[in-house]
Amino acid sequence: MFREKTKKLKKRGIKKDVCLTHHNGKINAISNKCPHQGGPLSEGSIENGLLRCPWHGWDFDPCGGDSEGYDDELKVYPLKIQGEEVFVGLEQESKHKKTVADLMVETMIEWGIDRIFGMVGHSNLGIADALMRQESQGKLKFIGVRHEGAAAFAASAYGKLTGKPAACFAIAGPGSTNMCTGLWDAKVDRAPILALTGQVATQVVGIGNFQELDLVTAFQSVAVFNHRVESQSQHSELMAIAIKYALLNRDVSHLTFPDQVQVLPAGKQKISTPENRITPLDIAPPKSA
Repeated sequence: MFREKTKKLKKRGIKKDVCLTHHNGKINAISNKCPHQGGPLSEGSIENGLLRCPWHGWDFDPCGGDSEGYDDELKVYPLKIQGEEVFVGLEQESKHKKTVADLMVETMIEWGIDRIFGMVGHSNLGIADALMRQESQGKLKFIGVRHEGAAAFAASAYGKLTGKPAACFAIAGPGSTNMCTGLWDAKVDRAPILALTGQVATQVVGIGNFQELDLVTAFQSVAVFNHRVESQSQHSELMAIAIKYALLNRDVSHLTFPDQVQVLPAGKQKISTPENRITPLDIAPPKSA
């Protein structure tokens, strides 16, 4: 029954960020978000028998989620082990509401970008979910790679061969900077390309968070359009302009997405389309020829 319920939830697209711990010979499933600042507990460590949040050092019981007598304990999920498989019981999610990531990915598709090469990780999950939703509808193709540099080179080659940009996609920190060589390849050969990078949550910028790196500064010399997506940005318009720069300049555009911004509600923003926004890019010989 447990296995069948898990399969049904998976078919319905149920997704939940869960932290699995292995302590004192027991595997446990608890909420992955620290209740204080939302820190990813799966990136923490078990010290002196307690699971420590990587953002601010708060400790939790790795087996039950208790917090030393405080009332901010973590949610514990039912769990069953069969052989080498671990099954976690999840509740039915409410109907999905469009996020900032959804809006920007839909804008990207409207502007003709339907190939994305990249790697999914801790800081770009909101965008990855938006890509997955569009791929399930047949509107784009995500090609997973084993190194971010390969993603950038693949997108660069796609731009050279087709004349239209593909996107490359990476997590925060060194995962993103691994794309730089491939982006320079696109730039020097004048191939349009769009780089999308995850970033640590805004509230922990500047305090030495795991893999924190100023990606706007890191991409400054290679990208002709280079911005961080903010909570109050004109999100669809920002994506549209990024792609327009890549197309018209045959160059690199880069957008970086703080973790929490990716999953913010999209609100009533409309998709910015290329209609009446860009001249036809077909190359034709002069009339005299």
